[in-house]
Amino acid sequence: VSGFNWGGQGITYFGGYILAGTSTYGSNTGRIYVIDYDSAEIKHWFRVSGTLSEISGLATDGTYVYASSRSQTSVLKYQYTYENAGTLISSAFDTGSASSFDEFSWSAATPAQTSLLFKVRTAPDNEGLPDWVTGTDWLGPDGTTSTSYDTSGTDISAAHDGHQWVQYKAEFANTDSAVTPVLSGTVVNFTVNQPPDEFALVSPADDSVV
Repeated sequence: VSGFNWGGQGITYFGGYILAGTSTYGSNTGRIYVIDYDSAEIKHWFRVSGTLSEISGLATDGTYVYASSRSQTSVLKYQYTYENAGTLISSAFDTGSASSFDEFSWSAATPAQTSLLFKVRTAPDNEGLPDWVTGTDWLGPDGTTSTSYDTSGTDISAAHDGHQWVQYKAEFANTDSAVTPVLSGTVVNFTVNQPPDEFALVSPADDSVV
C-alpha cells in the first residue's frame, strides 16, 4: 500500500485482513490500518494512542489488538470489535418531476452467512428539496415497513408513485466475521409523470384548428 511511512511498523494477519501499524505521513500519531488481503484496499483505521508512535509490533487474538512501540516499553491492548450489522442510507435522488417507480435492482456479493436487504422511501418536492414530512416511511415491496427488498429486480411499491425524490436504505448483516456482504451498485427505474406538451392539429384543407 503506497503513501505511508512504514518505518517501525508492526504487521499481522487475521480473518482475511492485514493489520498494519504505522506513523502516517511522518506524524507522531500511531495508527493501525485494516487492509483487505486480496485487494490491498484499506477498509478502515483507528488511532491507538496519542503517544504511541512508530508501532513496532502487532498481534491479535480476534478480540483484542496488542501493540508495542519504539516510544514505549509496555504493550498496549485495544479491543477490536467486528460489526456484524450496519446500515447505508443513500443520498436523495431528484427525478425531476412527479414520477412512477418501476423496479429496484442492485449488484452485490452476499456470501454464505451474510445478508443484504433494502427499503425505499420517497417524497414530493418542496422548493428543490425532498419533503420527508409528507413523504413515505421506509417501505418494502408490499408498501409496508415490515418487509424489505431481498431480490434484485423487484417491483417498487405503488405507494411511492407521484413523488419526485427517492432514497434507499441498505441493511448489511452477517454471522461470520470472516465474510461480509458487498454492495457494488443500485438502479431505480422510474417514469416521469409529465403531461405532454400542448399542440394544435391544423387541417390542410381550410387551415381550421382541430
